[in-house]
Amino acid sequence: MAKSLARVALLTNFLPIYRVPLLENLAQNVGQLRVFLSVAMEGNRDWPVFWGLLDVVVHRSITIERNFRNAHGYIDQTFTHIPYDTIPLLWSYRPDVVVTSELGVRSLIARFYKVLRPSTKLIVWATLSERTEESRGAIREMLRRWLLRRVDAVYVNGASGARYIRSLGYCGFISIVPYVADNCAFLDPGIRRRDDTLRLLYTGQLIERKGLNPFLQQLTRWCSVHQEKSVLLSVVGSGEQLDQLKRIELPSNLQIDFKGSMGFEQLPSQYHGAELYVYPTLADEWGLVVNEAMIAGLPVLGSRFSQAVEELVVDGVNGWIFTPTDEQDTYNAIDRALQTDAKTLETMSHCAVSTVAALTQSAMAKRMSEAIFQVLDAKPA
Repeated sequence: MAKSLARVALLTNFLPIYRVPLLENLAQNVGQLRVFLSVAMEGNRDWPVFWGLLDVVVHRSITIERNFRNAHGYIDQTFTHIPYDTIPLLWSYRPDVVVTSELGVRSLIARFYKVLRPSTKLIVWATLSERTEESRGAIREMLRRWLLRRVDAVYVNGASGARYIRSLGYCGFISIVPYVADNCAFLDPGIRRRDDTLRLLYTGQLIERKGLNPFLQQLTRWCSVHQEKSVLLSVVGSGEQLDQLKRIELPSNLQIDFKGSMGFEQLPSQYHGAELYVYPTLADEWGLVVNEAMIAGLPVLGSRFSQAVEELVVDGVNGWIFTPTDEQDTYNAIDRALQTDAKTLETMSHCAVSTVAALTQSAMAKRMSEAIFQVLDAKPA
């Protein structure tokens, strides 16, 4: 099959703005890409709906919203979408390859579509990690094992995702496709403000899973011990924990600037005004903000429960890694980071930029398209 004639369908829940350039590059590589969304945007996101030049169809879907306390102790909010017109939409489009995100309802529907059209190749885009999947039950694991039996390839974010997929008995082709940022937008300008105040930055949702509350407890403790240090933490984002975070009693040498939500175009200047980035998540399949921070020249003080931190941060080289559920380990990492001298921070900044410079949207789109053509060229079993 000529590569220019590949017809690809992507089934996913919604389309975040940061993924649009990646998929536009993918569409150019494969020839034809249609994106099928369960919803235009999920209810807990304040992002704009933006699809760029992509060919997008929004399903007829039933959405089930659920809040539950998972195995790690924090409350999760989940949206389960049941796009009930998937099969007729795919039947009309007749893709050569279906790429389906996650290992849930839409992937099961795509699996049934493959039964109806056996020549269709199926790739699962499994954006997950071992940490995020620890709370899944036995029934879900059984369904995932069945689903993966007839999958032609799997995309994962990193090594943790690959280990999880292998643990389900999948022996086929896995392509590692990490999340990528708009490197040009966030690139380190080479000019950073230096004075007696240490400037830290957090960007993201203010929800329990992101771990900002326990991190602030340890940062407060550290600042109380080191009264000679002046620390400013800028927090960009919104969420249900905002009022709780604002009530934390702070020592006089620690300021927290809650800036609220910002548009994508406002974010680069926030990174460029900081000296290091903090990411204390309790569980994340990746953490695109880590990419953004590193290309902006910020060493990352990050949780090992972020797959992005696990993949990209080298402790003492371009950041510092800690276990957010361990108070002393968190405190020790804060101590190492905030005691780092300006010259070392500058070296770490350069290392951070070089770490993610090659992780571009065009490079990852190329990797995805190579997997697509590999499964199309594969001989039938």
